[in-house]
Amino acid sequence: MVKSGSTQVVRAVGSSGGSARTVTMIPADARVAGLGGRRLAVSFADHTLHVYPLSGAAPLVMATGATATDDLFGGALNPEGTRFAYAVVTSTTSGALHVLDVASGAVQTIHSYTTATVDAPVAWPQDAHILTESVVGFSDAGPQADSVIDATTGTALMSTSIAGATRSVFSADGTHAFDAVHSALGDDGDSTGGPGPAQPFNTLRGFSIGGAPVALYSMAHHQISVFAVSADGSTAVYYNDSSAGGFAGISMSPQFGLFFMHTGTATQLAFYGQGGRWDAGAFVDSTHAAMARHTGSDEQLVLVGPAMGVVTPLDIVSGGDTPVFVGYSPTS
Repeated sequence: MVKSGSTQVVRAVGSSGGSARTVTMIPADARVAGLGGRRLAVSFADHTLHVYPLSGAAPLVMATGATATDDLFGGALNPEGTRFAYAVVTSTTSGALHVLDVASGAVQTIHSYTTATVDAPVAWPQDAHILTESVVGFSDAGPQADSVIDATTGTALMSTSIAGATRSVFSADGTHAFDAVHSALGDDGDSTGGPGPAQPFNTLRGFSIGGAPVALYSMAHHQISVFAVSADGSTAVYYNDSSAGGFAGISMSPQFGLFFMHTGTATQLAFYGQGGRWDAGAFVDSTHAAMARHTGSDEQLVLVGPAMGVVTPLDIVSGGDTPVFVGYSPTS
C-alpha cells in the first residue's frame, strides 16, 4: 500500500512479478489492520472496519463499536479472513478485546481490562491463538509485552516483556519475533529524547514468545529498523542506519544498509542509501523478501535476497511515497 497525495493506493502483484493491479484507493488517514483469507482489513479514522477482497470486489463495511473518544488499537484477521480481533480503550480504567464476525458484523467481547493497558492484536496465525502486544491507552508509553493469547478467552498463554523496545515484528508461525532496543553504549546524545522508549535503537534482538530476548547485534551510533521476519522465525530483514548522521565512506560501509539476520549471522543486501530509502517489507519465502523502497519520485516494490545486490523489480507507483504496509498472502 502506497500513500500518494491525499489517498493511499492498495496494489497487488505476484511474488514472482507479472502484472500489478490496483485493488482499491483508501483515505490517507486509514490504517491497514490485517491480512488473511485473501482479504485486507482497513481501519478508518471513524473507527469503522472496511474489509477488501484482494479480487477487487466491493468491501464489507462494519461498525467496531468504538466511539470518537475511544482509542482503537491493533487489528488481526484470522487465517480464513472471517473474524477480526482488535482492542479498544475507553478510559484509564477500562478496555476490552473484541472479535468481530466479518459476515454478520456481530461484535463479541472476549476479554475485559480494568486499566488502560490492553493486549492489541498484531497477527492471527492460527484460529486458536492471536499474537498481541500490550499497549497503554492515552499514553506515550511504548509497547510493554508480546503475548500469545487464547482466541476464545483472551487469556495470555505465553508472554515476553519488551518494555523499552520498538514494536516487535512477528513470524507467520506465531512463535518468533525480532525487535530493536537501546543499549547503554555511550551514544545517548545521538537522540533528542522525548516520549517513548530511549533511543537510538542500537541493538537488534530475537526471541521466541515466552522466552527472553537475545541480543544478536549491538553497536553504538546505529539506528536499527526491523521490517519483516521469515515464516519460521529464522531470518529477519532490517535496515542498519546511522544515528549520528552520515560520514565519509558510509555509502560503501559493510556495517550500514539493508541486511538479513539469519540464525545469528548478518548478510548485507544493499549499501547505505543504495537504491533509495527502504520503507517496509514482507517475506515471501525463506530466502526472499518483498521490500518497498523510495527512489527519486517513485515508490517501488522489489524482491531482495538472498545475497548482496540481488534485486528483482515487482511494481512501481510514480509519485508515490511512504508506504504504510507491505504484506504477503500465500493463497493470493
